Amino acid sequence: MIHQIHNLKLFWKFALLALMTPITITIIASIAFQKTNTLKYEYDNLYGFMLIPLLDIDLGNLHREKLSSKLHELTHSEWSPKERTALAEAIRAEEKRMIEFIARYESEWLTTLSPEFTASLAALGQQHLQTIEAETLAKFHVIYNSYALKRDALLAGKTVNFNELKSDLEHMETTFDSLVKVNRKFADYSNESAQNAIAQMRWMLMVLGVLLSLIALGIAWWFAHLVTAPVVRLSRATQQLAQGNLDVRFVKASKGNREKVTLRQDEIGDIERTFDALISYFQQVIEDIVHVSQELAEGHLSVRPTAEYRGDFIQIKKALETALSNQRRVIEDIIQVSQGVTQGNWHIKPATAEYRGDFVRVKNALESAAAKLAESTTKNIQQNWLKTGQNQLNDQQRGEQNVLQLAEKTINFITPYVQAACGIFYLFEQEPQQHSRLKIMASHAYTLRKTVKNEFKLGEGVVGKRLWNEK
Repeated sequence: MIHQIHNLKLFWKFALLALMTPITITIIASIAFQKTNTLKYEYDNLYGFMLIPLLDIDLGNLHREKLSSKLHELTHSEWSPKERTALAEAIRAEEKRMIEFIARYESEWLTTLSPEFTASLAALGQQHLQTIEAETLAKFHVIYNSYALKRDALLAGKTVNFNELKSDLEHMETTFDSLVKVNRKFADYSNESAQNAIAQMRWMLMVLGVLLSLIALGIAWWFAHLVTAPVVRLSRATQQLAQGNLDVRFVKASKGNREKVTLRQDEIGDIERTFDALISYFQQVIEDIVHVSQELAEGHLSVRPTAEYRGDFIQIKKALETALSNQRRVIEDIIQVSQGVTQGNWHIKPATAEYRGDFVRVKNALESAAAKLAESTTKNIQQNWLKTGQNQLNDQQRGEQNVLQLAEKTINFITPYVQAACGIFYLFEQEPQQHSRLKIMASHAYTLRKTVKNEFKLGEGVVGKRLWNEK
């Protein structure tokens, strides 16, 4: 049995160890659940069958006292018929609340309605309390029936001996007091039973917890020797590997011990068999990375990683190849841009390579130089365009011409030269004691229409007012 557990896979070893926790929790929880149900039942009885009825018994007795006071007031003869009617309604209201309490007590709080609580009282030898409870309620109904006859006669205006009526109400008070006493005893027994359940639950959980903890510690120690000891040896070996010591082995012991570990059927044996191969593979990869780095430092961009990269180490190979390729393309791109600039190609840009890190500064410098050269060229073109237009416009304005001819030639030249859709010249005319006006004197690609004014008086219309204000 122990040998079979020894050769189990680590998963099943840890599964057995982890299984102890739910088993322990299940045992403790089942006992706690059982005792909690008992405790809940006892406190439900304490609250539902005792405490609430005790509060409502006092409320019912308060209605009885109000009823007694109002009945005493009704015996006075100075009340008017209207006042006697209002007082009679108040009496019936208080009496109704008292009777509703008794009805609710018999339908909800009577302890004989709970077989479990009845059994608990029987176990304690206190079942006679239920008899007292039932007799008290029966006595209340007998007293109430006697009281009802006298109350009806009093409300009907007949002469009634109030002392007898008061005696019935006092007997009712006795029944209320009796219910209070018996419910207090019920509460005491229920609270005592709940406290006993709590004490038992504490004792059982403490003993069971200590016992199961000792068993769990023993099994855990055994598993620690079986599982964690080899893991500790592996941890020491990997720490040496993390420190850069590649001349390390999983087990540094005698040949017999190594063969014992190698022959294990669990993951520890698999680790030992693959550990040496892993170290050898690390050595190959590191030597290849060092070789590539040295060649790159010497300016040999044609170097390639030659080792066999597997798994996630393929990312290292791809990173090396990508870095070498990017550097070659960046250098080629810089050469191409430099040659283009020297040949007068101001719009050439570095676009073939992916610039990263400090190479971005090189790209920004090349783009900035090309942009400034292009901007300078554009400004020269604009200045040439402006000078050419001025010279041509001067040619149009030479010679003797009146204002109309000068305006026509000027607008017909400027409008197409600046690529405008249409152009209009207005003549500003000012006459004494009249509004000044603007009048179309020359246009290009503009059609005169009847619906549109050809002149504007300053101060009239939207355009005229705006022009007048600007003036």
